[in-house]
Amino acid sequence: TTILPRLAQALGASTDELLNGNGRRETPPKPIGGRLQRKLQQLEKLGAKDRRQAIQLLDMFIEREALKRQA
Repeated sequence: TTILPRLAQALGASTDELLNGNGRRETPPKPIGGRLQRKLQQLEKLGAKDRRQAIQLLDMFIEREALKRQA
């Protein structure tokens, strides 16, 4: 599997929204910067174990931010 669909799911967005800013939302999504898009493409090229670790790290940051918002 690829990291992009999992990242999109974690962020509550579509892969189109992440890559192109396309999609139908009530408020327009912030476009992904070129740097982030390049990093995601580099992550896609990693081995399965490294991708899994990168996803876990992203999940940790996303969860931490969610907990901050709840506090």
